[in-house]
Amino acid sequence: SAWTLMLSLSGLKIDCPNREISLNPAESSMVIPWFMPEGYGIMEYGEKGMRMQCLEGSLSLRAVKLPWNMETGKVLAAGKNLGFAKSQDKVSFDRECKIGEGEALEIIRVRTD
Repeated sequence: SAWTLMLSLSGLKIDCPNREISLNPAESSMVIPWFMPEGYGIMEYGEKGMRMQCLEGSLSLRAVKLPWNMETGKVLAAGKNLGFAKSQDKVSFDRECKIGEGEALEIIRVRTD
């Protein structure tokens, strides 16, 4: 089905019990829908980072795994700074990140090469 192709291209894996997602996209930039038990929205991934916008419901995460060769510069939840720690490919938040309808989680990256 088309959804299987979308998951394959994005490499999106959702770990609901641990409130974590991981991405391993086949392309350097893409826009794809995301669906979780409590909500859904649009995810944008590219040179500047990752943005998950919630269109309906909510999104609650503790960590995101990203295949970046770059440092994470800033994390914003609903436009506000969110503390984080980065270890290898995982960005862990200081507290659970929860966004609602019309809000977004943004992980902004900076080049180190």
